[in-house]
Amino acid sequence: MDIYFIDLNCDKIFLKNKIFLNKIHHKISRLFLNLILETKYGIISPEILTKNKKPYLKNYPLHFSISHSNSIVGIAFERCNIGFDIEYIKERNIKGLLKHYGLEKENISKEEFYQMWTVYEAEYKSGKQTKLISFYYNNYMCSVSCENVNINEIMEIKIINSDLLNYDMSEFNHKLRTSDFSETMLNNINFLTELKIKINRV
Repeated sequence: MDIYFIDLNCDKIFLKNKIFLNKIHHKISRLFLNLILETKYGIISPEILTKNKKPYLKNYPLHFSISHSNSIVGIAFERCNIGFDIEYIKERNIKGLLKHYGLEKENISKEEFYQMWTVYEAEYKSGKQTKLISFYYNNYMCSVSCENVNINEIMEIKIINSDLLNYDMSEFNHKLRTSDFSETMLNNINFLTELKIKINRV
């Protein structure tokens, strides 16, 4: 399993604009999905279809799952069905949320709540695969549901110039697809070791 985290490097004002942020999340995830498929897996111009609201690659045995939260977009890849979820850990009315969903539980910690939340989302995306793993990525809780939960590599892509996010979407799309800009992105991928994931597992 390979997991890519794309850091939008957004400021707080930008993050408060939820409608625009969701559009950026969607655009970034699709652009980098294609970029990663081409450069890492040699899959060029794939046909992406949707079944049960989940996107998949036509005619390729590679599965992926996309999630986003706050300034991070995450994409997980595996050769079998996979579900991946990421959530930014912040203060919430946890007891109120648990009551709303009929999941009252005494003395649940913030970390336990976020693990439960991401596990639920990951299982839903994967069709409830039997194997699960949860881990921390900076200030985020992540969970993966998959037949194979062995993590090979975690890769970070950080958008250094966040001003690019303020461009008109069509211009932004063009800039991300230019070879120079793509090379800049690829040159800023940092490879983390599996050991770090083992240390940060929940």
